[in-house]
Amino acid sequence: MERESELYHLLPKFPGYNSKTDPTIWLDRFEPYSTQKTWDAEKQCNNFPLYLSEDVYYWYRGLSNESKTTIANLKNAFKDKFVKQEGLKWARLTALADKRQQNETVEQFGSTIDMIDRLCCQTDDNRLESFI
Repeated sequence: MERESELYHLLPKFPGYNSKTDPTIWLDRFEPYSTQKTWDAEKQCNNFPLYLSEDVYYWYRGLSNESKTTIANLKNAFKDKFVKQEGLKWARLTALADKRQQNETVEQFGSTIDMIDRLCCQTDDNRLESFI
């Protein structure tokens, strides 16, 4: 039992969107962590909410039962909420944190931020077209 509690701390709870935790990386770590703990798919689904902060747990509680029945559905719901929607916000915060480059004008920097903001409101297909 003591070993079990030690392993629990290897994967921190997902805190939701903030400037320190990338949801893609957290999700990428959940799978090998659950494999290392020898969880089957059902146990992965049952234990997933144990690794969510209180705020994110409220999101989880609002999911349909169908979203909670398989680990694939659960991961898709997680990605829809935290990777697709929040990923662009993450990109915007990263751009803001990187600040304007020395050789970049204020207008160019503003254009970059505006483009990221516009992409937040588009579908995945429209976002892809913006970069092609």
